Amino acid sequence: MNTLIYHIRSLLSVRPERLNYCIMKCSERSHRSKAVIFADMLLCYCLYGAGFTDYLLFGFDTLTLRKKRDYLTRTRFRRLTLQVNPPDAREFVSSKSNFYNCYPEPMRRTILRTDAPDKVLQSFLRQNPCFVLKPDVGTGGEGVCIVSRADYPSEQALINFLRSKKNHLLEEKIQQHSEMAYFNKDSVNTLRIVYLSDREKPVFLYCSLRVGRKD
Repeated sequence: MNTLIYHIRSLLSVRPERLNYCIMKCSERSHRSKAVIFADMLLCYCLYGAGFTDYLLFGFDTLTLRKKRDYLTRTRFRRLTLQVNPPDAREFVSSKSNFYNCYPEPMRRTILRTDAPDKVLQSFLRQNPCFVLKPDVGTGGEGVCIVSRADYPSEQALINFLRSKKNHLLEEKIQQHSEMAYFNKDSVNTLRIVYLSDREKPVFLYCSLRVGRKD
């Protein structure tokens, strides 16, 4: 039942504009019609659990059916996560604020929830005239924006706005290393490493460098 609910929620959360963008890019790359790409996306979702973003990023429009079986798609990754993490860790890995609170040292930046006490928010705003506002739960940059104190008539007006953003976080902006900025200075470029740990030796599943583009 949980798996069925997951698939229903995934389908209901599809953004038509994002789906159309992925179809268009794959069509341009593979020189196949959009209808063929969409049909193949549906097939890959049923066979391999690949979402349309997986399809685009992994280049499924250019791969054979045999090669597609080798990829750790969104659905497969979820299944693996449920298998290797204890039930009480699910909220921990899905909530950014819970994760930050458990590992403040390696995060190296200040993170607050929008329901923090007024004095805590005021202190943060005075130290961070420009900061990141993002949902506590979510992926893919959905709902993320940059907020500037200068855009609000008063500190209280900004606090009132933040209070209206339920289950959101205020996050201190970071300055990335110059060698990471070399790829693209207009975004924070990240190295994503996924691994399993048996408490003795980590087993690395894959590593990816995520780089933005200008604007």
